[in-house]
Amino acid sequence: MTAESHSTKVYPPGPDEPFDINTNEESFAKIPQLFAEYGDVCRVHSKSRNNDIYLVNNPDYIKHILIRNNDNYIKGPGFERVKMLLGNGIIVSDGPFWRRQRRMIQPAFNKKIIAQLSQQIQRCNRELLQRWQEMADQQATINITEEAAQLSLMVILRVLFSDDIECIHNQDSVPCEEIVKK
Repeated sequence: MTAESHSTKVYPPGPDEPFDINTNEESFAKIPQLFAEYGDVCRVHSKSRNNDIYLVNNPDYIKHILIRNNDNYIKGPGFERVKMLLGNGIIVSDGPFWRRQRRMIQPAFNKKIIAQLSQQIQRCNRELLQRWQEMADQQATINITEEAAQLSLMVILRVLFSDDIECIHNQDSVPCEEIVKK
């Protein structure tokens, strides 16, 4: 290999100290600091993963990654584990298979349908807020993990069945929360 043909990889800037990006308060506080210091693309060395973490904070760059040049990016080994559980659905697939699946579901994501779905999601959140306020008034302990799982399932049920979910649980005289727990 000649010196002219040898290319040096250029990586985005980032901190020297390793840090794991997770869904926690520490990461949520750190990410804006990283963008402020290093710009719209930042490379973070991971403490616990084999690969570096790349943070992208520019809509044009994100469009490039997800749409214009998505064939150059893979979802990674974590998705292989999910694939074992869920099968080769749109969440875990890549390439032409993903593109075919994405085109099939595209009609379900127009603005009118999203607005209707948003109303159902807001309704679930209002019900959760009311339940939490009642629990707080009684000084009851709230299991956030269980509550988040119930909220997720309730959102799915509401999105799938809309107001029909009321008829389903009224027929059985079972509150929605109990349906979710089963």
